[in-house]
Amino acid sequence: MLEPMAADNSTLSSLSLVVPRSLVEGGLRDPGAHHQRMIRGGAPTAQIFASYLRTLAAGMGDLPSAEAEQLAPATLRLTEALLNAGPGEPRAEVEPSAAEQALLFAARRLIEDRLADPDPGAPRY
Repeated sequence: MLEPMAADNSTLSSLSLVVPRSLVEGGLRDPGAHHQRMIRGGAPTAQIFASYLRTLAAGMGDLPSAEAEQLAPATLRLTEALLNAGPGEPRAEVEPSAAEQALLFAARRLIEDRLADPDPGAPRY
């Protein structure tokens, strides 16, 4: 599902986490409620999650690829735990005009990509 996203960060002390919904939605209580959700760093689960990410980042340089791949499922489960831990802050509202512009841009891009197609029917994926 395509959803518009906007961020305002003047303190440079935040982490923006972008994860394909399909990777975590099975473990989330409310999969649709997390787009642009803000979680304060002082929350206990957020502190554990941040500590894990710092440790992971510090060790990635020496970690063989096969071992790093084994950490991906654990990282996703910790992400689910973080998102399920509490309500967080209300989501930032995106102006309808911004959402409309995003849809218009996507439609325009699809049309431009298909202009030379001799059979410009519905997209084939």
